[in-house]
Amino acid sequence: MRRFVTPEWTRSISPLARWFLCVSLAGCGAPSNEETGDTEETAETAETEETEETADTQDTGDTEETNETADTDTDVEVMQFTVGGSLSGLTSGSVVLQNNGGDDLTLSEDTWFNFETPIDDGASYEVTVSYAPPGQACDVANATGTIDSANVDSVTVTCTATKLIYTTTGYSGALGGIVGADTKCNNDANKPNGSTYKALISQAGARVACDNANCATGTTGRMDWVLAADTQYYRADLVTRIGTTNANAVFEFPLDHSFLLDSPNEAVRYWSGLDADWTPADYNCSGWSDGTLNGIGQHARLDANDTQAIAYSWQGCSEGTALLCVEQ
Repeated sequence: MRRFVTPEWTRSISPLARWFLCVSLAGCGAPSNEETGDTEETAETAETEETEETADTQDTGDTEETNETADTDTDVEVMQFTVGGSLSGLTSGSVVLQNNGGDDLTLSEDTWFNFETPIDDGASYEVTVSYAPPGQACDVANATGTIDSANVDSVTVTCTATKLIYTTTGYSGALGGIVGADTKCNNDANKPNGSTYKALISQAGARVACDNANCATGTTGRMDWVLAADTQYYRADLVTRIGTTNANAVFEFPLDHSFLLDSPNEAVRYWSGLDADWTPADYNCSGWSDGTLNGIGQHARLDANDTQAIAYSWQGCSEGTALLCVEQ
């Protein structure tokens, strides 16, 4: 076998160049690891850069995906819906409604309504009456609930005016006192259901508007009085306004309308026990316990709109006479 001797002059060139020269002249084996170190280092460097690039790409992708998920969570929209309903029966003035203790809504006539501020889907609501006009009571039906992906329009607010009614039955002066008169008002066929009534009837020491003429100097001496201050009162039809009491809870005359009739009929009377200045009369059928002919009681006219509406004349306690009843 021939042996190839590397010339001395090739010692000055690189190992890789010597290998190529060797191959071309006599044939040599593959270069050693030491001889090809530059190439492997180049390949290793390329592989390292590719690996780092891949990692960078993966890291960037994960970060972008995370950011996209976060953005999606932030952009979730909460639906909101309105709360409303209807108002009926308001005869005058304004009523103020609230939802969840706020968002005041003032209404001055019968109408459909919606609160201005919508609330979130799934949230609860509660509609209440914050203010009702004097002489009117306003109740809320379907007042509470939870929003269920739809507007609410089922809240019902119904207002009723304070009423004065008269009994269909005439009674003697033996009423069983003031308490007995109130009981007769609440048991009468003319009484609307659901309300409490008291008789507009006076007796010193039991039911008194005041102890001075027309209560002009105040309400001293008041006892168990049945009219409220600054309140509008209506007939049972809830349309005809009788009048509005003053700050001392008595009517000033003339009334807007009489208690019962628009045409005069002095035979239509009720037991009142009042003098024309709202002080107790002397005649009260012995504390509304005497039903005899010899007893005397003060009565008034249901058809009058002047002072005869509370004090007309006296009569025997045996005569059947109506009672005028005031909603409380």
